[in-house]
Amino acid sequence: MQGIIGDLLDARTRSVSPEPSEAGDLVEQARRAFLSSGSHHGIGHDIAPDLPLVMAGRLRMVQVFDNLFFNAARHAPQSWPIRVTAVREEDHVAVTVASEGRNPGLLRSVSSKHGRAGEGWTETFHGLELAICKGLVEAHGGRIRVESDDTGHGTVVTFTLPVAGETAPLVAGPP
Repeated sequence: MQGIIGDLLDARTRSVSPEPSEAGDLVEQARRAFLSSGSHHGIGHDIAPDLPLVMAGRLRMVQVFDNLFFNAARHAPQSWPIRVTAVREEDHVAVTVASEGRNPGLLRSVSSKHGRAGEGWTETFHGLELAICKGLVEAHGGRIRVESDDTGHGTVVTFTLPVAGETAPLVAGPP
């Protein structure tokens, strides 16, 4: 728990060092790291082949994927794969991590600026992991949202990263 709190504080206060990166390479690096940690979940991906480079700090984005993969794996049976897709959305690339597992109490949206109670922000363990993801994605100039149907079956987390060369330079510092 101490490590997660440290990660949360780190995501809010430490600068990121984004550089032009291929989204597919980031996904593959994160997938290999996750699977090498002993997970038995399959991770399938469908990355559009013509995606532009995104501005991303490789280490921080692998951390985001690791948190999202871990959260998805925790709530899904091993036989249900985690799916990753990436598509261009105007001056961003939208990356989606989806699972079919039960994920009761998962927040429906992390788009709230303050994350107050009543806006879907949970204070549970997975809520902290997602808060870390939110801080890191926003530090990169992106946004993150979570969708989970009311029956508790299936969760989709989508975050965006700016396309390299098409956005204003990021200012290092807290989001």
